[in-house]
Amino acid sequence: FKVRFNMYQAGPVSMSVVDATGRQVHQQAEELTSGPQEVKLTLPEVSSGFYFLKLEIDGNTYSERFVVQ
Repeated sequence: FKVRFNMYQAGPVSMSVVDATGRQVHQQAEELTSGPQEVKLTLPEVSSGFYFLKLEIDGNTYSERFVVQ
């Protein structure tokens, strides 16, 4: 799936996906430019259920819940 967000300045971004039990099932890091971003996450190893996406950008952490069907 695709993750869309805005970078206020260029820099590293760490993205991780955690399942409902707290187990990390995916992680990737990228160096991105400033401006609107669209990053593709490939998650072939996950089964149906609730997950959390955690973005770490410039020392700040953002999280969002999503469902895999």
